[in-house]
Amino acid sequence: MKKEINITIFIIVLSMSILLTIPVYSMEQSHKETNQAGGWSSLDYVFYKQEQDLMVKKPGSGPIKIGFTVREVQEVMGVPDLIDEEGYTFYYHHSPIYFGTDWRVRSWDNRYGNLKVLPEVEEIKLGYHIWKVFQEKGFPLRIKKENNSYQLEYVDQLIYLNEMWLVEAIQTRKITEYEQNRADMDIEKYLQEFEQFLKD
Repeated sequence: MKKEINITIFIIVLSMSILLTIPVYSMEQSHKETNQAGGWSSLDYVFYKQEQDLMVKKPGSGPIKIGFTVREVQEVMGVPDLIDEEGYTFYYHHSPIYFGTDWRVRSWDNRYGNLKVLPEVEEIKLGYHIWKVFQEKGFPLRIKKENNSYQLEYVDQLIYLNEMWLVEAIQTRKITEYEQNRADMDIEKYLQEFEQFLKD
């Protein structure tokens, strides 16, 4: 009976000593991994990257722009999840930021929406519907009807639509001071001008 109790106690003590050493090893191992190319383990030591981010991030900074240095990028995004030094690339949750050999930002891929960057404006193309034009460029300064087509007047472009409200021509224009001031008009002034246009 005594012998069985001693064996049971020995097994319990051995099991506890093994269980106590596993978390220490995991934590040390994850800390070593974090120092390798900026990587980190979400399972072993999730707070390590958060602590690093607090040290480098600047609240309210951003968005990332072309020509930013590594330091400026980290002030916006924090420490990258992965650094590819040979490819001059930072990864933030699979979204890459590409640097030149001088380690200044030259481009990025934000298809997953992880990066703090300005939204890309799509260029207006022939055949676009008027709603797509409004979505990309906002409401025009003026709308004029010319024969069977419509002219949308923007600060930088004149866009012509056919009877089906599809883009049939685009003309680039020079910006005057008057037109620049009109670009800052609020919606109420636009509506007043549009009402006047309908009366004329």
